[in-house]
Amino acid sequence: MLVLAQAEEFEAYNVKDQAIFLYETFWTSPGELHLPKHIKAAALGGLFRMKKAEAKDLLLAQLQSPEKAFFNVALAAAREMPGADVTAALADELKKAPTRASGIAVVGVGRSDRSAPLAVAEAATKSDLLAMRQAAIYVLSKHRDTSAAAAILLDAALGDGKVAQAAEHALRTVANKDLDPMIVARLASSQGKVKIALFSIAGARGLAAAIPAVRESLADRDPSLRLAAIAALGHIADVQDLDLLITRALAAEPATEVAAARAGPAKWPALRVGDPRAAPRNWPSP
Repeated sequence: MLVLAQAEEFEAYNVKDQAIFLYETFWTSPGELHLPKHIKAAALGGLFRMKKAEAKDLLLAQLQSPEKAFFNVALAAAREMPGADVTAALADELKKAPTRASGIAVVGVGRSDRSAPLAVAEAATKSDLLAMRQAAIYVLSKHRDTSAAAAILLDAALGDGKVAQAAEHALRTVANKDLDPMIVARLASSQGKVKIALFSIAGARGLAAAIPAVRESLADRDPSLRLAAIAALGHIADVQDLDLLITRALAAEPATEVAAARAGPAKWPALRVGDPRAAPRNWPSP
């Protein structure tokens, strides 16, 4: 609509008062005018952009909106709207009722200023709402308190269900120097499913310090643990482990362990060690 385009033009030229006036006119228009939702949503987004922290109360209200279009606009604004008071307000919102909006709004707490209260994010990982727990994982993977956030993420990854999967996925790629020694320390005392998850994370992160624990588990009585160790070794092994991987890859059984050994990158010795002689000439095809 022409008037909305005029508001956007005022915004582009930073004519703040006129832009806000037109955006508010559209946003607060009475229902009998039957404006399309996308027009009102565009006006709402304009208000957030122009008023910034002054629109904090409007932001919180729309994070509870049953209208998906308005909620999505508010959620996007929650990630970017500047101001420590906005972060605090979002954190308080999270503590109230575990509604759909406040649950997903924890993503807004994981804002570009990364100032989300760590206790809030940690509590959200234990919420009854899956959306809140998954959003908390995202927040923690971006949190500026890397040491504490890494510990909480690791605990979440070693749990059960979809949240554990989301946390494990985050730990595979998150750039956090405090995480690697935590993984190695946990490997020394872990067993069963926990150790399998740690092997998966260590392998994905290329964590060479985990190699002793991986080697130790290659002869474990638990076939699932042996399989996880072989898979991890394919990512983090050094030259002295090459013969072991080849032997497993050429073995007749068990088939799952053979497949895991063969899945190790065929060129890793030459690429990682820098010695072309280390690369096997007759690596078996998967």
